[in-house]
Amino acid sequence: MPYNSLILLILSNSITSRRDKSILFTATVIFIIILSVFIAYNNLHILFLVLSLENGLGLTHIAATMNSFPVRDLNTLLTLLLKRVIVAVRQGYDKGNGISYSLKVKAKSDEKISTILSSMPSTFNYNTKRKFNTLSKVNSIKKLDPFFITGLADAESSFMIFIRKNTKIKVGWVVEARFAISFHKKDLPLLELIQYTFDGVGSIVRHSKDSYSLCVSSPKDLIHTIIPHFDKYPLITKKRSDYELFKRVVELMNQKAHLTVEGLQQIISIKAVLNKGLSDELNLSFPDVKFTTRPLFPVSKIQNSNWVSGFVEGEGNFMIMLKKNPSHKSGIQVALRFKVTQHNRDVEFIKSFVDFFGCGNCYIGGDCVDFVVTKFSDITDIILPFFSKYPLHGCKRLDFLDFLRVVEIMQSKAHITGEGLELIRTIKSGMNRGRCV
Repeated sequence: MPYNSLILLILSNSITSRRDKSILFTATVIFIIILSVFIAYNNLHILFLVLSLENGLGLTHIAATMNSFPVRDLNTLLTLLLKRVIVAVRQGYDKGNGISYSLKVKAKSDEKISTILSSMPSTFNYNTKRKFNTLSKVNSIKKLDPFFITGLADAESSFMIFIRKNTKIKVGWVVEARFAISFHKKDLPLLELIQYTFDGVGSIVRHSKDSYSLCVSSPKDLIHTIIPHFDKYPLITKKRSDYELFKRVVELMNQKAHLTVEGLQQIISIKAVLNKGLSDELNLSFPDVKFTTRPLFPVSKIQNSNWVSGFVEGEGNFMIMLKKNPSHKSGIQVALRFKVTQHNRDVEFIKSFVDFFGCGNCYIGGDCVDFVVTKFSDITDIILPFFSKYPLHGCKRLDFLDFLRVVEIMQSKAHITGEGLELIRTIKSGMNRGRCV
C-alpha cells in the first residue's frame, strides 16, 4: 500500500503542475484513506491500517496546504471510519481469520480493548524522500513521554564516534559523533514519533533491508537536544557509560578541540574504550594512545513506569505457547509468557524487574538472562493492567493486544474447545515474527 500511494502521488502530480487544481489528486487522497480502512476492516490488520493511513494523511497534508479540500471535513470522515474499525475489532477476529465462533466476552474486557485502542498515538505522514526528516507539526499529535524514550534508548540505541582519515582537514582526520536508534521496518512510524518528540532533529534512513534508523549527528542537535534529554532523563543500564563517554567527545567537538592534534588524541583515547574500541587503522596510526578510564555506575533500581514501557518496547515479548498435554481435554495446553531479555552480564539489572513488578522470576541460559512471568493471575492482575496504563507505542503494542485477546478467550474457558483453540493458533501465528507489515 505505501508504494501504491507513492505511485498515485507521482501520477497525480504529473497531471498538472497545479496540485490544488488536480481533481485526481483529491480523489487519490480520499481513495487511499477509504480503501485502507476497508482492507483493515476485512482483515483486522491494524498495523496495515496505520501504515496505509499514514500515506493517505501524507497526501492530505500536501493537499490541505494547497487548499485542495478542507481538512475539517476529512477529519470527520476519518473519525467515522476509524470508529467502524474499532467496532469490528471489538467483535473479535472472525472476519480476518475466516473462523466462525461465538465467545461471550465480558463487557469489561471489551471496554479494556476500546480504552487501549483509543489511546493509540496519532499517525504521521511519510516523507517520500530517501531521508524521512520532514515532519508535519500537527498540534493534535501527542509527544512520547521522555522516560519512554530513555527506556527505548537503553534497549535499542547506540552512541558512536567515527574517526576517518581526511587529507583536507589540517589534523588529517575528521570526527563525527552520532546518536542512533534502530528498529525493524514495522516500527518506522515509531521512529517518526521519536523524531517528532525530539522536535524533528536528525534523519530517518534505511539501515538495512528490513530496518530503519533515526540518526542525529549534527553537533548543534546533539548539544541542544540529545544531551539535555539524557542528562535530565538518565539511562539506567550499562549503556550510561557509553553515553558519558559520548558526551565528553561532543563537548570537545563543541569547543573545536577535534581540530587540534591534542584534542584529536584525547578523543581517540575516549573512543578506545567506547563500543568496539579502535579500528585497525586507528591502532596503527596512533600506537601510543593512552586509554581513558571507562566510567562505571552502580546498578540502578527501576523507578519510572514509562521507562519500563519503553524498555519492553525494545527488549520485551508477549508470547503464546501451545504444548501437548494428555491431561487436558483438547490434548493441548495453552500457556502465556511475558519476557524481558538481556545479556547475562546484566543479571542484577534484570532482577530489578522482579522487585518492580512484584512477580516473576529470573532465569539464566547461555549468554542471556530473562525476566519471565508465566503465572496466569500475575499476568491478568499485574502485567495487563500495567501496559494498559503505560502503553506501548510501536508494533509490539499489537502483540500486546493479541496477547490480551488470548487472555480473554482463556478467561471465558473457550480455549478448551476445538473452535477456541484454533482461534488461538491463528492469533499466535500472526504475533511477533509472524506479523507482517
